Amino acid sequence: EDDYNLWRMPPGSPNEAPYEREFLESNTIGVGWGRIGDEIVKKRMTKDQTKELFRKKYPPKGNDKNSPQAFTNFTHVIESKDIIVLIKKKTIVDFAIVVGPYRYEKNPSIDLPENNKSYSHRRDVVWLNQGPIPESDLLFNLSRMSTCDRVTSAKKQRYIEILLGEESESRN
Repeated sequence: EDDYNLWRMPPGSPNEAPYEREFLESNTIGVGWGRIGDEIVKKRMTKDQTKELFRKKYPPKGNDKNSPQAFTNFTHVIESKDIIVLIKKKTIVDFAIVVGPYRYEKNPSIDLPENNKSYSHRRDVVWLNQGPIPESDLLFNLSRMSTCDRVTSAKKQRYIEILLGEESESRN
């Protein structure tokens, strides 16, 4: 029964959502960390090797809690059949099913200058066209999240109920 994970992800940084439209139109989801290129794929890096690369490219600074966890979740832990909940500010933009492996896709038409904010780390998905659903329509609050958060047990069930139209003020 539990042969998939559910992940919450934003379409860009918390204050902006520059990739929302591009993700939805291209049937992909992506993460940044543009200083990391295609070496993960080319060298077939393990999760531990990827964490080490992340720490080299993004060393912690002071109270910065920049952790490789979200990045390696995206590159190594997410699998086909997992569900992505795309959340922008206090709104569920849409749900998607992951249909492809992690890949690196350098695309100048979507990358921001200097590749520091590139979203070249991608996975193919199928968007389910269930959004937008504002937090005010939900029976719970959309809590703060990192770039790629795995949702566990009870919360996972609540998101599935939303996806199926079973838990929403405006849908009842």
